[in-house]
Amino acid sequence: DRVIAVYKSQFAYLQRMGVRRIELGYNVINPQFIQRKQDYRLHQPVRIVSVGRNFAAKNPQELIRSLASLPNVELTLIGDGPLQPRLEQLAVDLGLVGRVHFIHAMPNDEVCKFLVSQDIFAIHVENEGISKTAMEAMLSGMPTVINRRVGTPVPELQGDHVRLVENSAESYAEAIQELIEDDDRRAALGQRAYDYAQAHWAPETTEARYVEIYQQVLAETGHD
Repeated sequence: DRVIAVYKSQFAYLQRMGVRRIELGYNVINPQFIQRKQDYRLHQPVRIVSVGRNFAAKNPQELIRSLASLPNVELTLIGDGPLQPRLEQLAVDLGLVGRVHFIHAMPNDEVCKFLVSQDIFAIHVENEGISKTAMEAMLSGMPTVINRRVGTPVPELQGDHVRLVENSAESYAEAIQELIEDDDRRAALGQRAYDYAQAHWAPETTEARYVEIYQQVLAETGHD
C-alpha cells in the first residue's frame, strides 16, 4: 500500500523499482535524550566530535589529518569499524596522541547527551542519504561540518544549515577555523541546523507522520 522512504535520496531508487506510492518518513530520533545546545562559548581546547562506524564510506581520516593545522583542537571519534586500527595508528603517526580520542562504543542515549558538551560536530559520509548521527547533531543545534558527497548531492544537506566541505584535511581545517574564529557564525550555524531539523524530523512530528500513514492504510483496507 505504501513504501516509506527515510530520506529523500531513496525516492529515485524507489521510482526506478516501480513504486507508485512513496511517503517520506524520517527516522524517529531519540525523543527522550536529545538535548538542545544552549551555550556556544568555546571550550579550551576546542572540542570536535564525530560519530559513526569507521569504514570506507565513513572514513574520518581527513578530519583527523586536519588537526595537524589546528593546534588548540581536540577530536573525539565515537564508533568502531574495520578502519579503527589504521585510524588509531594515523593519530600516532601525526603526533596527535592525547588530542584524538577514540571511543569504540557508546549507548545512543549517552551519545545524544554527550553531543551538546562539544563545540562542533564533523563527519565524513559518502552514503546517499543523511546519516542518523548528523540528524541527531542538527536536532541538538550543533554547528555541523559535513563533506560534499561525491555524485548526487544529499537533498537534506543543501542550504546554509550545515557547512559543507571537500573531503580533504585542508577543507575541514578551513571550515573549523572559520567557526572557531567567529562566535556569531558558529552560533548561527547551530541555530539554523536546529531550525531545519525541527522543521523536518522533530521526533514528535515524525512519529505523528507514521501514525497518519498507518491510519490511512488501515482506512483504505477497511480496518479501523
